[in-house]
Amino acid sequence: MANIWTLPNTLLGFALLPFTGKSDRQGGLHFIAELDSALDKTFNRLRISAMTLGECVLYRCGGFNPVTYEHECEHIRQYKLWGPMFLPAYLVASVVSRVKHGNWYRDNFFERAARRVAGQEV
Repeated sequence: MANIWTLPNTLLGFALLPFTGKSDRQGGLHFIAELDSALDKTFNRLRISAMTLGECVLYRCGGFNPVTYEHECEHIRQYKLWGPMFLPAYLVASVVSRVKHGNWYRDNFFERAARRVAGQEV
């Protein structure tokens, strides 16, 4: 059931798969794809090391490691909980973070939870 709930967001991730250099299923749960050079440069410019869309994880070349894996797996769990409402909820959390703390990402509720699960600094 969770796969259907996350499907709209996962399809967004699958739409980006043609722009990846390699892709693989890991843990039997989700699709992981390393970006090709053009999309990798865009992620680099935006200072994004990885991004999860539904059950599809996109990451920068050479940037995938166990900590990133745990962080992105938490986002997959969030997608499974929130389903198609995850992206709007993430956007609202980003705006709240920006207004309250002056940044879009660092204090975003979803990012703090993912960092906590991955053992990263919260």
